[in-house]
Amino acid sequence: MNDESPARSDEPNLDVTDPGRHYFLPVSIAGVIFCFSLFLWFAAAFGNPEAPINRLMNRYGTGIILIETGIVGFLCILAMTLDRRATLRMIARQKREREQVLREQAAERESP
Repeated sequence: MNDESPARSDEPNLDVTDPGRHYFLPVSIAGVIFCFSLFLWFAAAFGNPEAPINRLMNRYGTGIILIETGIVGFLCILAMTLDRRATLRMIARQKREREQVLREQAAERESP
């Protein structure tokens, strides 16, 4: 074996920047808002019950948390789906490129 030649692998090259990473930005933003709402809801339980934010969280806190949970869940599933599609497209493109290189190399070997 030639030690200078790169190891041939059928695995896709995933060392490049992932094209699907930007799909997770909305998930991160929604997650931060969700955590902030949970903190407010928790703090409202120990604060002055007459404070405006405490009245708001006591009245609407459960609904806000449920809606935000649904939004975060939906965004997570959407981001994972879109990221998976982008990854599969990237793998298919790399496979086509690799097959093209192999065809070109085979044609060069066959030609005198």
